[in-house]
Amino acid sequence: MERRLTRKPEYTFLDNLSNGRHGWLRLTPAYSARLVEERLRQYP
Repeated sequence: MERRLTRKPEYTFLDNLSNGRHGWLRLTPAYSARLVEERLRQYP
């Protein structure tokens, strides 16, 4: 049985579109700010 992969736009560059084109988000277009924030939350 084949399982289809689905894209979660909130974890891709699509979530960054409202943040403008300047700043560090332009350097990391493959990851959304939301995903980075969730991953970094585990560190003090």
